[in-house]
Amino acid sequence: PAEALACRPALRRARAWCLFFRGRPLAEFEGELSGADAAVFAALAGIYRGETEGVPERMGELLSPAPDDALSETGRYMASLVSVLALHEGGREREAAGLLAELRASVSPMTSLGASFFLAVSLFREGELGKAAAIVEADIAAAGPGIPAVGRQYSLAGEILLVRGRLEEAEAMLVQAVGRLERLGAASSMGALMLLALVRALRGEEAENLLERARALAADFDLSDLDDREVALCEARVAGLRGDHGRARKVLEGLPLLPEAPATAAFHERHQAKYERLEKARVLLAERRWAPALEALDQVRRVAVEARRRILLVAVDLLRSLALDGLGRASESAQAFAASLARAAPERIALPFLECGAAARELAARLLPALPPDLARFAAQATGLPGEEPAEPASAASAEAVALSSRERDVLSFLAAELSAAEIGERLYLSENTVKTHLKTLYAKLGAHSRAAAWARAVELGLAGAGQPRAAIHPPIHPAG
Repeated sequence: PAEALACRPALRRARAWCLFFRGRPLAEFEGELSGADAAVFAALAGIYRGETEGVPERMGELLSPAPDDALSETGRYMASLVSVLALHEGGREREAAGLLAELRASVSPMTSLGASFFLAVSLFREGELGKAAAIVEADIAAAGPGIPAVGRQYSLAGEILLVRGRLEEAEAMLVQAVGRLERLGAASSMGALMLLALVRALRGEEAENLLERARALAADFDLSDLDDREVALCEARVAGLRGDHGRARKVLEGLPLLPEAPATAAFHERHQAKYERLEKARVLLAERRWAPALEALDQVRRVAVEARRRILLVAVDLLRSLALDGLGRASESAQAFAASLARAAPERIALPFLECGAAARELAARLLPALPPDLARFAAQATGLPGEEPAEPASAASAEAVALSSRERDVLSFLAAELSAAEIGERLYLSENTVKTHLKTLYAKLGAHSRAAAWARAVELGLAGAGQPRAAIHPPIHPAG
């Protein structure tokens, strides 16, 4: 009984987190929590509604509480993380980064997964893809296959690969992200589903089933009124990639109404509005309405510069170059195109060029001779002009140099299925130790440090085999633990 009473607060917090991420109202469970713990949940729920003002200060007060209402160690960590999230969403990136560094240094690597994730997201938003990728890859390697919470890292790793135009690797990573995040709670997988829909659309494949699942999750998740708009925005983007610009326009015109709460409206303006205007500009460009498209893009560009959003700036300048070209302003078009390439090339940002397709290829073909050699090479690679192949990373092995035995290929084929070494051994009639030996050899040959990285590298090199079945969105078997 004494032990049971001692762990009751932790059980209540665990139940509260389950209910919270299922989108249940705070009133359903806040009565079971201490005042301090309830305050942390209330602050996090407020952030989902866009209410970030004063949150870091309130969390700071909780971190130095009166002894009779002290936060647990877990509660202290969560209060710090909520402070980071509030700073992050409120545009106070430098303060968020400083607090994150302190937080990561004060806890174990496993406990710091949340802090690491927010730091990686902050770097990603600023276009520091290499640094963000290094953080999430290290987290994935440290967490191992049995930790669902690392699904957020898989999702961000997949988004980084998507932005770099490495679609097959992005798909493999996002499939794993969805499988892990669905084990955390239904709403957690919504973002990964939308990213996966974009990958499928870029590859010319069906994405409607993924969007349907994301729509259902958004409808069930009542902590935020903005999720329905986010899914609708993704639907418009997918329609545009399919060339169905009429559908894209219809979706954008029918976006769900914004909530009346001032804080939520402010949150929308900071985070979603610029992307909505970007999608509307894409539709205007498809309709050859160059002047209104340019006007919308100029609005987005001002916000993107202020918020230091490199990926968004690459997309905006590329679309501006198309609008200016349509208006016959050739010199300005060339300048905007070169500016887009100059921002994209250092981090290999290829997604905006892939999304523009033939229009970007045609413009690149005309402007290539006037570009500096390094930008010309990247422009040819990013737009898919013939005769230019993307350069392999210096440390990457070539497919010819990676010679796998037949048994290593057998083990490789199970990596994306999230099976444990023992489960792979059962299917191949091998001992668990033998499978682990093959895995170590595969990691060495592929230059990888985790299953996810090994599978992604194998896909990139074509070693996964065209005949292998694609990993299921719902992995049939999950690793023990």
